[in-house]
Amino acid sequence: MPRQSIQIYGPAEGVGPNTIAEVDEIGEGLVVQEMVHHRVHEGVFFVSGVADEALSNNANLDMLIQAVSGDLHMQFVGSAGADARIGLWEGTTFSDQGTVQPAINRNRNFALTKISDSIISMNPTITDIGTQLFGGLLIGGSGGSATGGTSAAFTEFIFPAGTVHMARLTNIGGQAQLATIEAEFYDTALLD
Repeated sequence: MPRQSIQIYGPAEGVGPNTIAEVDEIGEGLVVQEMVHHRVHEGVFFVSGVADEALSNNANLDMLIQAVSGDLHMQFVGSAGADARIGLWEGTTFSDQGTVQPAINRNRNFALTKISDSIISMNPTITDIGTQLFGGLLIGGSGGSATGGTSAAFTEFIFPAGTVHMARLTNIGGQAQLATIEAEFYDTALLD
């Protein structure tokens, strides 16, 4: 079957009044792209993270998220080398923001021109943890038999501009373990 296309009415960047959409020649379905993939193409999708290679038992790994100019559409992944608690709070206050972590633009063509002014930092000094939005467990075992666990239970949250949130991972595995929190997000302040 020859390749088919349809016209979608409405403007697209640099295309004019109409846009051509592609139809898959085998499945005969409209070819679409998921939003995250599209945001990477637009140069507004970022990744950042915090890690501790030997987080002590009952210690916290904190990621402070400050949405500055735009709303942040954010997803999290937490990983630990043993059992851990993981949670997300809003309205967190702090006296020291800790160590600022880079927010890396996933589209390297825009690495120098589209830079999020959001602030992601590690191990801030917290004065009020705020209101808990989510809490869960990473099941990874304990002591010398720990195998580790990962949670992607944090589906997208939208953090409005001007707000502060905190993701926290607490090692409860009985001994020091590797711990990480990764955040992937797009920043609406950079949308055209």
